[in-house]
Amino acid sequence: MHYPGRLAATWEEHRQLVEYIANHNSVQARKIAKKHMENSEKTLIMGIKQDKNSARLVQELFPH
Repeated sequence: MHYPGRLAATWEEHRQLVEYIANHNSVQARKIAKKHMENSEKTLIMGIKQDKNSARLVQELFPH
């Protein structure tokens, strides 16, 4: 899935995560990891909504 600006944002999130880990800053590392996962989830959900077939397959695999 491609969304304008998401690749650059992903690289920046990864860069920050590595920086915080290297500096032994676990609080900030956790924050950026959480932010990255939330952004990744949003991107995935947007892609699923755009692809009706994928949405149907996900629904079949993970019924509510």
